[in-house]
Amino acid sequence: MAETRRRFDPEFRAGVVRIVRKAGKSIGQVTRDLGVTSGTLANWVQQDREARSEAAAGQLAEDERAELARLRRENAELAMERDSPQAIHGPAGQESDGPVSVAAFIASQRTEHDVPHAVDCQALGVSESWFYRWRDRPRTPRQDRRTRLTDAVRHTPCGRRGCRTTRSRR
Repeated sequence: MAETRRRFDPEFRAGVVRIVRKAGKSIGQVTRDLGVTSGTLANWVQQDREARSEAAAGQLAEDERAELARLRRENAELAMERDSPQAIHGPAGQESDGPVSVAAFIASQRTEHDVPHAVDCQALGVSESWFYRWRDRPRTPRQDRRTRLTDAVRHTPCGRRGCRTTRSRR
């Protein structure tokens, strides 16, 4: 007939280990008093010593490690949500310049970081053909007007003998 194992809750374990550690009783005495096997109690005392030495050495306790792992998983999920294409494009149905900013981002990654357009398009969930259509689109009248105004401001005299530079350099 199989023997059933007794289960002890963490509070009981901590109390028994505290008796051994602080009261100075031997493991044999405590096992006779409480009916716990000496091997089990010795394991609990050893685990407590290891946990205390890790805490003294600056290492994390077991519950702290579990919390750290949980927080790291949560942080990774939040980073994925933040960097998702929906977060970049904006919520569905909301007016924004999302696609324009995504295309501009893809173009800037090529020039600033030498990242291929195909990699950016795949990472952001847009097709390469959409990006190339955006990149090769004809200039709008507004863009032409802004270019003319920028050139006009650049060639405006700044007030010093024939200085022809932008006003921002004064």
